[in-house]
Amino acid sequence: MATIEENNNSMTIFYSKSTGNIKSLATGIQDMNLFGADKDDYSIIWDFVVLPKDEYVINNWKQFKINLTTKTLEILANTIPDYPVASN
Repeated sequence: MATIEENNNSMTIFYSKSTGNIKSLATGIQDMNLFGADKDDYSIIWDFVVLPKDEYVINNWKQFKINLTTKTLEILANTIPDYPVASN
């Protein structure tokens, strides 16, 4: 069982098992029970990963997907608007 601190510092990402596309995101440590009576159906096509809480990801989750091999979060190409990069 996770501590309160571990739960507060985590997020759970639910993603497609075939594409890695993120389908849902929740703060804290969750599992498929989050979906109640639908958990068995969703478990067929979705999986989940618990990662350190990241406010940018929480607010911009459509810019990311899960790498199906490594189960890590990756940003999608061309999701950040084309702004010039500032020089130091």
